[in-house]
Amino acid sequence: MVVFCLNEKKISIKQNSKKIVQLTLIVILFIASPGISQPDSGQVVSDSELFSDPGSNSLSAEFFASVPFLWTSRDSSGSIYPGDGVLQSPKEIISYHPFDELKITLLKNASYKTGDTIDIISSLKIVRFRNTTANLMKRVGRGIVLTVESGEMTARLIKVWDVIEGKERIAHARQFSNLSFNKFVKADISLKARVFTRIDETESPYILQTLILDKGSDDGVRQGDIFTIYHHYNKDSLNFSSIGLTADVSSKSASVVLIKISDNHISDQDIAVLFKRIH
Repeated sequence: MVVFCLNEKKISIKQNSKKIVQLTLIVILFIASPGISQPDSGQVVSDSELFSDPGSNSLSAEFFASVPFLWTSRDSSGSIYPGDGVLQSPKEIISYHPFDELKITLLKNASYKTGDTIDIISSLKIVRFRNTTANLMKRVGRGIVLTVESGEMTARLIKVWDVIEGKERIAHARQFSNLSFNKFVKADISLKARVFTRIDETESPYILQTLILDKGSDDGVRQGDIFTIYHHYNKDSLNFSSIGLTADVSSKSASVVLIKISDNHISDQDIAVLFKRIH
C-alpha cells in the first residue's frame, strides 16, 4: 500500500547567522510499495491512496513557479534563454537577499513598466534534447519593477527560491495557480514518454526531485497529470520505480516531480506512463 500526504511548512534559510529567505516546502510522507514487473499503471495505486489527507491535497502557485523546466527557444540575440534582460551581479555581497534592489540590463525590444512583476531565471546546464540544443532552467526569484530607463531598469526582490548571484535572465513573470487534487480520473489517452534527465542527478532519487520527460503539450500532457515511472534493469526487465506529478508543461517536454518512490533507481530513458488526470 502507498500512503502519502502533502503539508506545506515554512522554513528559514540562514547565511552568516542572518535569515535570508523563507521558503514553503511540501512535506510528503509515504510508505513504499513493492514494485511490479510490467508497465500496467492500473496496478500501482488507487485514488484513495494517492492522498491520505483530503484536507491537504493541494500545491501552491509558488511551488509550481520554482520547478525546473526545459527551454528550447532562442532570444533576439540567438541564445537559448528566456526573457529579455540580464541581472547585474551584486556589489559587496555574494548573493542577493529578499527586498534588495536589483539592477538589470535590458536586451533589444524589451518592454517593461513600473509595477511589472518579473521572474529571475537561472540556467542549470545546456543539454542536447531531440537532436537540438536546450537549456535546463529554474526560476530562482521574483521581483517588482521600480524604474525603467533607456537600456536599464531597477526592481525590488520580493521572492527568493534559490541562490541569486547575478547574470540570471529576467522575464515577465509567468502566472501559476494553486492546484487541488480532490478527484482523479483514468487518463483519456494512452501516453508513454521517456525520462530525459533527472535534475541534480543525485545518487538516489528523492521526493519532489524533478524529472524532465520527452513529451509535452503537443503530445497531450497536462499540468497535474500523474505518471508512473518504470526502471530498465536490463533490456528484458522493466520494474515499477516511482510516481510523479506533472508540474510544468511546454510543447515538447514536461517537468514531473516525484511524489512516491518505491525503488531508488531512476535513469535516463526509463519509461513514464500516463496514469491518471485531475477531474
